[in-house]
Amino acid sequence: VTAPVSVSAGLLAARLVDVSNKGVKLEVERVTGGELPASLTLRFADHNAQIRVDVIWKRAKNETFWVCGALVAPDSEPQWRALLNTL
Repeated sequence: VTAPVSVSAGLLAARLVDVSNKGVKLEVERVTGGELPASLTLRFADHNAQIRVDVIWKRAKNETFWVCGALVAPDSEPQWRALLNTL
């Protein structure tokens, strides 16, 4: 991605930072006292798409955001491949 893409991850704001054929790197809003879930549904409002991903790794970027890597869930792979062509 040439610029971060805004998405929502459940109720959390998120930014798509990098993509591959099988996964994503995200910055996800941190909620005080909350942990990042093991799986997320990413909503791309501008593209009318929802992609389910499984978080593989995460770290706190700062007090405001998590940075994480996630694999696209198998049932979301067809939608992901179609979406990749538009990002």
